[in-house]
Amino acid sequence: MTYDPTPDTRAAVQELLARIGAGDPDRIAELYAEDCDWRLDWPEEEHGRPDTPWIRHRATRADAAAHFRELAAHHVPEKADTGVECVLVDGEDAVVLGVIRQTAAPTGRSYTARFALRLTVREGFVVRHHVYEDSLAVARAFAPHEGPPGRGERRLRRLAGTGPSYLRDSDGSGGSLKWLNLSSTHRCLRHLMKIGTTHFFVCEVFP
Repeated sequence: MTYDPTPDTRAAVQELLARIGAGDPDRIAELYAEDCDWRLDWPEEEHGRPDTPWIRHRATRADAAAHFRELAAHHVPEKADTGVECVLVDGEDAVVLGVIRQTAAPTGRSYTARFALRLTVREGFVVRHHVYEDSLAVARAFAPHEGPPGRGERRLRRLAGTGPSYLRDSDGSGGSLKWLNLSSTHRCLRHLMKIGTTHFFVCEVFP
């Protein structure tokens, strides 16, 4: 009879979610393998920024504990909430779908971000942790500016294709849109979306 790891995987994932909810980084990390594949679906150039230091790839159990410590240190714990909508399990693999609601401690701004968490469990330990989330919502909550676009701030959409790249720029007043060559030297927080075969970057640019 072939062994089916699905029940063990589901139990490990449920325990992981419970420990994440309890908020003890060391107890959460106990469920990860000593060496694990931990990746976040953010633009690589945004990894390890001072305002979002938990956004980076990890490789060890100690890294996992550090992630949850850094995450907690930059948010308001009493305003944190995670809603799990479903857990899909197939053998060693699982996908958790849900939504997080957090408040950035440095800015006081709240955000809501949907997420998909892909996990792989072997011998009771998590060996793969891949997160796909609304990185733009997180980045905007920690950015130094807030409010509607105005002087010194624009919200842009970039169409990245095989030809020249352009920005579609709205001044926030509901007026006409214009197309600009992508030559800005401003700092851009980017979030990649794919619709069909076309990739869009939703950008927020600050001086």
